[in-house]
This record gives sequence, structure tokens and C-alpha cells, in this order.
Amino acid sequence: MRPLNAPCVFLLLLSTTTLHAVVNKIDIRVEPSEFRSHLQIEDKFEFSWAKASVNGQPEAAAELSTRGNSCLGAPRRCFKIKFAEDIRLKISETKFWEVKNFNLTSMWQDNGYINHKIGMGLAKKLKLLSLKNTYVLLTVNKKPYGLYIALQKPTKNLKTSPYVARRREEGEADTKKYRSKIAGSYSEADFITAYESMYERIQNRNDETLYGFLKERLNIENYFKLLALHTLLRNGDYTDELFFYARPLEQTQGKIYFDILPWDFEDLFSSPHDGKPNKKAGKKGYFKKTILYSFEDPLDMAIARNSSLYRKFLARAKNTLEIELTDEVIDQVIKKVHSKITPYLDFPGVYSASKRDEIHDDQVYSKGYILNLLEKRKSELKSRRKLLLRKI
Repeated sequence: MRPLNAPCVFLLLLSTTTLHAVVNKIDIRVEPSEFRSHLQIEDKFEFSWAKASVNGQPEAAAELSTRGNSCLGAPRRCFKIKFAEDIRLKISETKFWEVKNFNLTSMWQDNGYINHKIGMGLAKKLKLLSLKNTYVLLTVNKKPYGLYIALQKPTKNLKTSPYVARRREEGEADTKKYRSKIAGSYSEADFITAYESMYERIQNRNDETLYGFLKERLNIENYFKLLALHTLLRNGDYTDELFFYARPLEQTQGKIYFDILPWDFEDLFSSPHDGKPNKKAGKKGYFKKTILYSFEDPLDMAIARNSSLYRKFLARAKNTLEIELTDEVIDQVIKKVHSKITPYLDFPGVYSASKRDEIHDDQVYSKGYILNLLEKRKSELKSRRKLLLRKI
């Protein structure tokens, strides 16, 4: 048999890679006049009807509406979609996600469409609870609408938790939109009371027993790990991108015990919000005295100003950065993001749609730009990790 020459080998490898590339496609049809009008209002919009084909399967009726807060004013809106029966999305060559109700996030503020994947990947390495997600090519009425992330709804990943709350400003618990269908042996009022008790206790900045108090009610080690991750990632918006959920009582000796679920990592490699809490913290020197990246939430501020609690945080942060998020782990996550996004970058519709997005640094998206940005982020993460360890 005649050996393959170099060009043949290259073509064979290229065709094999293309053949096995994991690409999800969702083709949506809606009333054209409704699609035009939904972009004229910065409010939630429910389409009167929608049909969608997923990965070439026959069209199925679906419920479609816009969602989000800032995304309601985005040039490419975010959606939530619900089918009557499960559809199949590809996670990898051999792994599928069967789901009928999920979010479609446009990533219009995610520079290079890579931040969310980087953040979720590193959170998973820390064994933090995370949401199923996968890239999706979206078309609407046969026109390319760009690259999206199909994202699991938070309550769908908390099937054993009777109550779930999204943290809002000043630590307020929002349970209205996130009520679980799981029956609990305690009331929602009990859940809120237990949650608020943590925020009441942290007002005493000199309380040496605060760590023990929080540890009995919250997976504080997971919370510390997440704060360290936000600092590493320079996450400019994370305070209200967090869910608190109660573990089943049979696992917690009848006490209400909270764990956490982070869910939005779009604003990475950016400055923290310049609102009143962070300005106040800046005047008091906390940005220089601590490695915390933001002080918008009262719990984070309490960690900074309570010396015994901050020492516990630093110990966990050091362990996280030295052992759990090594340079090798960063390499693994970036490599995985590279493999996930690369197949989508051969579709022109990704770039034509991206012209509507909030492009950073006046860049025009291209395959080269996105993959080079991914390599740049890898270098930045490694450099910042070393800087933080020196500070600790």
C-alpha cells in the first residue's frame, strides 16, 4: 500500500476533525412581524407561536419569549424556550443533554464568546455546582442569528432542594421567580428567615465566632472558593449572579443549610462595578488591604472587615490557587473551551450576527481574533494567579 504523503495526511485529519465536530443548531420560526416588533421594546415579549428544529430533527411547536434584564435591551435578545417533549443537544461526541425547557443566552457582552465557558469550566474544577450548557448556532426565520449558549435553568439543577433564592442587591433573597416544585418539611418563610439571619449576624464586625455561625448554616468553604475564583477571573459582575439553595433536611439533621450555585460569568477580565458600596470600600482601603474583587454584597464586606473571617478566607484562597486551580488546570480548561468553540467559528453567520453585539476594543470578530483572545486569557489567568499567591 502506497504511504500517504503529507498533504493527504493533513486533509485526512481535517476531514476527520470536521466529521466529528460537535455543533448544535436550532432553527426557529416565528411570525415575522412579531420578530421585528420584539426588538422595538425593552420588555419581556412572548411570541404568539413558535416552531423549532433542533439538529435537523422535524419541527416542533415551542413556547418562546425573551428573558433577562440587560439582555432585554440587547441587539440580539436572550430567550427562554420550552418544548412539549425533550429534545437532544450535544454536549460532546458521546454525551447528550435531553431537555425541554432551557435558556438561550446571546452572549452579546461576552467578549469573544468565551468568558462564560471559562468561568463555568473553572467553577466545575472547584467542584462547585454548575449548570449544563452548550454552544448553539441559532437561526430565526432562516436567517443566521449568531452564536448562543443553551443554558440549564437553575431550578432544574436543584431538583432535591425545596427552596431556591437568587441573591439581589444588599443581599436580598429573591424567591418569587425560582420557586421549586419539591415539597419541603419547612415553609418558604422559614427559608427566608434562615437566610436573613446570616445577614443580620454579619453586622457585628468584631464577632470572633462569625465563621462558626456561618459554617453551621452555609457551605462557607464553597463560598470562599467562589470568591477566590471571582478574584482570579477579575469578574466585574457577580454579586447578584448567585443562587442560594437549601439542601434536603435529611442531609442536614433537620437544619436549614445553604449551598451555592453561580451562573453568569460573562463580565470577566473587567473592572468591578463603581457603585456606592465599592466606592466606599475604596475610600477605606479594602481594595488594597484585601484580595477581594468587589464589596457590593454585605457578606463580602463582612469577610473583608472581620479579621478572623478574612484569615479563614485567605487560607481557603491559598489552597484554591495553589492546589485546585494550578497552571495545568487552567491549561485544561482553556483547551476544552478551544475545542468547544472552534467548530462554530467556521460558520459565517457567527460573525455577521456579532456585528450587533457590544464588541470590545472596536474589534471585528474573526476566528483568529477569538482564538488569539483565548490564548491571551490563558496567559492573563496564569500571571494573575502568581500575583495573588504573592499577595497572600
